[in-house]
Amino acid sequence: MKHLPTLAILLALPTLHAQTTAPKAEPVAAQVAAKPAPAGLKIGDPAPAFKASRWVKGTPVTALEKGKVYVVEFWATWCGPCRETIPHLTEMSKKVGDKAIFIGVDIWERGSDEVAIDKAVDAFVKEMGDKMAYNVCRDAADKHMATTWMKAAGRNGIPSAFIVDATGTVAWIGHPMMKMDIALDEILAGKYDIKAAAVAAEKEALGAKERQEKQMARQKALAEVMPGIQEALTAKDWAKVIPLVNAAEAKYPDLKDSLFRPRFLCLAHTDEAKALALAKSNMAIPNFGDYFNTANALLDAQAPRTYAPKALEIIEKAETLDAKLAPRILTLRFKALLRVDEVKAKALFEAEQAKPEKESHLYEFIYALVNEEGLAKPWLNRALTVLEANQKKPKASPVELELIAKAYFSLNRPKDAAAAQEKYVAFAKEQKAPESFLKRFEADLKKYQDAAK
Repeated sequence: MKHLPTLAILLALPTLHAQTTAPKAEPVAAQVAAKPAPAGLKIGDPAPAFKASRWVKGTPVTALEKGKVYVVEFWATWCGPCRETIPHLTEMSKKVGDKAIFIGVDIWERGSDEVAIDKAVDAFVKEMGDKMAYNVCRDAADKHMATTWMKAAGRNGIPSAFIVDATGTVAWIGHPMMKMDIALDEILAGKYDIKAAAVAAEKEALGAKERQEKQMARQKALAEVMPGIQEALTAKDWAKVIPLVNAAEAKYPDLKDSLFRPRFLCLAHTDEAKALALAKSNMAIPNFGDYFNTANALLDAQAPRTYAPKALEIIEKAETLDAKLAPRILTLRFKALLRVDEVKAKALFEAEQAKPEKESHLYEFIYALVNEEGLAKPWLNRALTVLEANQKKPKASPVELELIAKAYFSLNRPKDAAAAQEKYVAFAKEQKAPESFLKRFEADLKKYQDAAK
């Protein structure tokens, strides 16, 4: 099942061909090559020295030899997108045979207990089995690979891969699922234009830098305007919301899409006609993203339940736009059905429960259940039954404890809620969650503890 509680979202954000961001830690910049790895490693540069601490699978490689082509891919046990990419790498390795040597390098593992990390890596590789049918190693103790390859190339997400050609030159850098197979075929066939690739990569890097700067500016703007807006929403001070939203949009026009939700919620409680008109205008050009965001706003916890039928109508339109994307909106369909037709909601819940874990959206359904206000106890008990069963598994996920605590509290079991939340807070601190998150987690803990007295 896919895990979506607050801290899980914070720690890893997998999307289609997405990369999981590295933990914020400064690796040791150790150099082993005769010449230091160049600052700003890029396509066309000599490959840095290769160094591993331990080989987990396959044939050890002590150095990258001239005359051989290497695919060096970086991954970690906690990285969801890496798990999805590994079988693809295996297929590529089988396809090219001995024309290229594939190496999976484990980096950025969390924690400081190296023995425990070794065991976790071994268990992961064993679990993957034939799906990970290539050479696998761990980064050196001095974080050489993470530093002289990943950090030097400005790669802050995994999975990431490098292709080193027969001359010992870095010929390609990127996400393994994004046309790496095409580049490898061209390199092996002697048809690869490395100069053109270098120019294209530089252009993309400049574009990425611009996008990152815009995103940072956007986040800064949101951090400035959203606390006041959210405070007014929480207090249901509708007269205050619209002026705040208007002022924010006037100052930061690029935030219009982010300000749709608070604007809609305010109108939903004060002027239904204007609320529906706003929803319609947000979908002026039919596309899955706008349909999704509009339906999501109509199903917000603060939105009146009377908007659920309209949300369901929008969801059905979104599903017709692109059948391949329909699974992405399945949880919204479930939320809408909870408010419109509980019989159909129950059937959908049971259908997801019957699916294999990796294919199921059950966890998103449970997240929706626990956070839905005014639900009957049977629904909460369904959610809690699944969550409690998960906690008995060998690889129980601590991120579920927040949901368990909420479910207990909604079922008038504050003592159990406090016990679960206390464990969750300890986990959040161990994971170095931001202070703003910790304050909220601790506030929930105090609420449960006070109710238990």
